[in-house]
Amino acid sequence: MNIQLLRIAAFAGLFSGFGCATYFLLVFGNVLTSPLARYMDIWIPALAMIFSMWYVRGGRRDGHLHFWEALMMGNVTQLVTALLSASILYVVLNYVSDKALLGYIESSKIFIINSKANTIQQFGQKAYDEQLATIGQTTASGIFIDEFFKKITYMFLLVPLLSLILRHKAPAQPETKIDLTKAE
Repeated sequence: MNIQLLRIAAFAGLFSGFGCATYFLLVFGNVLTSPLARYMDIWIPALAMIFSMWYVRGGRRDGHLHFWEALMMGNVTQLVTALLSASILYVVLNYVSDKALLGYIESSKIFIINSKANTIQQFGQKAYDEQLATIGQTTASGIFIDEFFKKITYMFLLVPLLSLILRHKAPAQPETKIDLTKAE
C-alpha cells in the first residue's frame, strides 16, 4: 500500500471534516437558511475525494489510478471526515456554544410538523407524538452519532461510484517483438 496515497487521502479528509463541521454550524447557527441546506453537505466530502483522486491520477502517476487505490483513498478520506466533523461538532456544541444545537432542534421540529400527515399515515399518531416529544431531548452526543453515521453512509454510497468514475488504467506499453530468425 502506498503511504503517499494515504497521506493525500487523510489530508483530503481533514479538509472535508473541517468543511462539514463548519457547514453544520453555519446551517444550524441560522447563517444559511435554505430548506435543503441540511442535506447538501454531501458535496464537501465528494469534492474532497474527487480532487484527491484527480491529483493522484493526473498530477502524479502518469495518469493512472487503479480502482482499489481510488476505493482505499475514498474510504480513508470519508473515515477521517466522519471522525473529525463529528468530533468538532461534539466539542463545539458541548463546550463552546449550543446555538447550533438549538437551531438543529428547531429545524427538526419544523420538519416533523411539516411532515405530520405523512408520518401519521405511515406510522400512526403515537409515533408522531413520540417523535415530536423526543426531538427536544437531542444532545451533542446524539449529534455526534448522527453526523458520524451519516458520513459513513455516504462512504458506502459515494466512494464506489467515484472510484469507478475516476479510475484510469496505465497506458498500454508497446509490444516488443523479438525476431528469432535473425542470428547474430
